[in-house]
Amino acid sequence: MHSLAFNARLQGSRDGMIKGIAMAKVEPDQQEIAYRSIKEKEGVLDLYPVSGEYDFIMIVGAEDFARMNGLINEIQEGHRTIKARFIGRLR
Repeated sequence: MHSLAFNARLQGSRDGMIKGIAMAKVEPDQQEIAYRSIKEKEGVLDLYPVSGEYDFIMIVGAEDFARMNGLINEIQEGHRTIKARFIGRLR
């Protein structure tokens, strides 16, 4: 039974959405505005402020990798975002 749950996670969620982790670095002193802007984007499931090279870690979801890449590109092109990077797919 335990292995069945693991296999289901490898195939994606039951609603057909694939999920992944991404990071974003925003302009200095713009974290609050960027947080609200990124959080409102469709496909951003969770958003966590962090310290270090990047300002946010995001859990993102989409129907396929092309749409996920589109979401990351949209975040990257935001006027408060310096860079956004996809890390990998969640199992």
